[in-house]
Amino acid sequence: AGAGGAAPASAATARAAAGMTDAGSLQAQRDLAEGRRMLALDPAQALKSFDAAVAVSPGDARVRAARAQARLAVGDAAGAMEDAQAAVAGGGGAVAYAARAEAAKALGRPAAEIADDLARAAGLDPGNADFYKQAVERIAAGQAAAAAGVSSGRGGGAGAQASGGGYGLDALGKDWRLTAVAAGALLILLAGFGLWVKRRLRRAFEVESGTPPPLYPR
Repeated sequence: AGAGGAAPASAATARAAAGMTDAGSLQAQRDLAEGRRMLALDPAQALKSFDAAVAVSPGDARVRAARAQARLAVGDAAGAMEDAQAAVAGGGGAVAYAARAEAAKALGRPAAEIADDLARAAGLDPGNADFYKQAVERIAAGQAAAAAGVSSGRGGGAGAQASGGGYGLDALGKDWRLTAVAAGALLILLAGFGLWVKRRLRRAFEVESGTPPPLYPR
């Protein structure tokens, strides 16, 4: 009987530590489930559900990690970091560390800080360790590319992006846009040249035959 009474007591203690009553726990679970359901469809609406869950369960690490994701989705990186920090402090596990890594990235924190949180998430969630490790590898690759750009004298901005959380992606985007503009300009020149050739051929045909060619009517 003593063992049977210990489990409810420990559960009640955990709920109290999370700032919940029994009724609050059930409501927080419902709000959490609704927020997760809506997160991909309507982040702003999901955030309202997570706000309601936090109101009755402020110490629940799952709720804080979930709200961090919603805050990131609506562009509130600072708020997301606040929730992620609370989730990590509350023992939220891999999800909490992953949320903090995403918030740190959005805030432009150093890549090493982000990689550390992702490595911790990998250790706590072995089933998804490959996903987290791949993210860390992408960060390392971005740092290496930025460092190479700096050493060649053309990547000062890229280096700043890498150390600040952008990993050189902004510089890559600029290079791509410049390439696209150059390609577009070349296509326009080729089209103009093709039109000029057609006109020259038409004129030559008219001079020789006195009539316009079938493919180039007047």
